[in-house]
Amino acid sequence: MAKLVPQLGLGKAYEALDGLFTSLSESVERLDVFYTWYPPTRKDPIRIYGSEGSSVVDVSPIRFLENKVIPPYPYFCAWQYCMNISSDVQFHLDNFQEAEITKAWVSLAGNKNLFIFPRGDETHAGISAADIAARIVDSRLYRLARRRKRAGLYPEDLTQVLPEFKEDRRDFHFLGEKSLSFMYPLNPQAKIPIEDRHKHPIIFFVREKTTLGRETYEGSPLMNALLDMAYEMDGSLKFFSEESDHRRIKPEDYLVYVGEHGKKIGQTLRSLGYQISLINSEEIIRQRLPKNS
Repeated sequence: MAKLVPQLGLGKAYEALDGLFTSLSESVERLDVFYTWYPPTRKDPIRIYGSEGSSVVDVSPIRFLENKVIPPYPYFCAWQYCMNISSDVQFHLDNFQEAEITKAWVSLAGNKNLFIFPRGDETHAGISAADIAARIVDSRLYRLARRRKRAGLYPEDLTQVLPEFKEDRRDFHFLGEKSLSFMYPLNPQAKIPIEDRHKHPIIFFVREKTTLGRETYEGSPLMNALLDMAYEMDGSLKFFSEESDHRRIKPEDYLVYVGEHGKKIGQTLRSLGYQISLINSEEIIRQRLPKNS
């Protein structure tokens, strides 16, 4: 979506995605939509934390939704889904921001087949399709609300904006007040170990110490080639963190470097006994990018 908007404009970008969604729907076995809202009439604060000696903190419902529910929402959806099915189902989730442990995570963490994909919307077909579906549902609900002159997020609204999916191919899951207690963070110091769930093989991309900003790397033809590689490997892609990623290296992983700084990092890791394959970016460019005429 971020790449479509500059090329087409916001309106045409959503129009293109809407058409793509309708085409993809024929290949989707079923669609599960998860949603959460809190009654605007409820003004009483929500109490979070209090576990393991931490102090209880009161937050407003809107701040709770914005700061504690929306950022890690992918795993809340997986937790809710597990309520009605076998717990050993394999989950592929898009990466989410740092979040504190909740009762929902404690319940879900026992699933050893839960994998998180950094940049999943760019490297994983299923996550990308789900991302498109979420955007289209949101866009259609917005247009529906404008026609009705009222906002709504109820099963009948979702049914109306998803004509491609009949009742036997869709389900709606409301994570409402009965679910919220499982979504309360337990302790501000107890963080979810997201990186431990990252799907391997991981392609670690090392940035050089230059004046070039992150955007230069993000928009490069090399990045597009690396995204394709991660997709083909059923793996992940992330920028290498010199502070922490050495703890997550596995023999099937790759480290891609573009200059001397990255090359030295790779060689040092190998000298320290870490098993990781090193790839010069020029090799990827020769193999995967069109040659200049």
